Amino acid sequence: MRKKIHISTARKITILITALLIALIFFIAWRRSVITGRLIDQNEALRWGTEDTKCGQVSIYFNQSSQVKRDSIREFDYNINKAMINEGLEPAGALPEDDNTTWGSCFSAVGTLNVSYEKRGVDVLAYGVGGDFFQFHPLPLASGSYFDGNAVMKDYVLLDEDLAWQLFGSNDVVGKQVVIEGIPHNVCGVVKKDKSAYAKYAGVSGAMIFTSFETLATYGKIDSTAISAAKTSKSEETSKDSDKDDKSDSKAEEKYGAASDIAEDAGGIICYEVVMPSPVEGYAPSFVQRVLNLETENVEIVNNTDRFNNRSLIKILANFGIRSMQMKALIYPYWENVARAYEDL
Repeated sequence: MRKKIHISTARKITILITALLIALIFFIAWRRSVITGRLIDQNEALRWGTEDTKCGQVSIYFNQSSQVKRDSIREFDYNINKAMINEGLEPAGALPEDDNTTWGSCFSAVGTLNVSYEKRGVDVLAYGVGGDFFQFHPLPLASGSYFDGNAVMKDYVLLDEDLAWQLFGSNDVVGKQVVIEGIPHNVCGVVKKDKSAYAKYAGVSGAMIFTSFETLATYGKIDSTAISAAKTSKSEETSKDSDKDDKSDSKAEEKYGAASDIAEDAGGIICYEVVMPSPVEGYAPSFVQRVLNLETENVEIVNNTDRFNNRSLIKILANFGIRSMQMKALIYPYWENVARAYEDL
């Protein structure tokens, strides 16, 4: 006759608690995977990589006063491309804009623009972008398509839903034109509003427009503090009379020169992003920092690809109080603010 095994109440409670904790661990891991998968701005390495090539995504954030210019970005691209060729990661002779390149980059600045259509005008938060920006940030489209950040023509814009409705009363606005300081710009698409939990606190609560960096630098005001003031923008009526339109055009030409005169020396780029082969964890950010010789006192280098793994999150937890302190004069774009909020969560 078998002896009946007696399990004490205390042991039963211990087993139950252990089982619940194990279930909780699996639930948290699943939930983390779901959340990070939705952060489209953090997953360019997955989209860029292949089964045979693991890639890494790196973001570099600058203080606006550093006056990072378009020429600075060209120099960054050149140095990274040269170093990758030297280390056998890039085919000799390949250029960053080539379709067969093994890496990509983009950049962005932020500020304000006055955008108008007929009698309706609004001051909006504007992101001036270049390179493969919409490859790194494939924003959901309500209509239309993205513009090419490497294109010669810089007169295309992408509106968000709020701005499209304020100006046109519709999302179906592809092919229409908005006027920026008297200069017509073609609307190529409308992006859906980010309605995630932290988005409205991260700087996307008001109307927003994406333009070329050149458009923002030439016809607007580059000012990263505009992110915190985005929700205060208000519509303002502009004149529809032809004589006043002529004055507006002449005023724009007087201020900026002809439409083809671009503000080449404008600075204020706050974000430069790279995706590249990263055979081992942490290779991409260390490569970029080494090649660009960046001084980290005034620059923030983010390893987007590994930021949500266990090791990275444990470091944040271990330094949680210190993380809340900001010792660098940096203002992050909305996508980085959202990602940092989810890191804390």
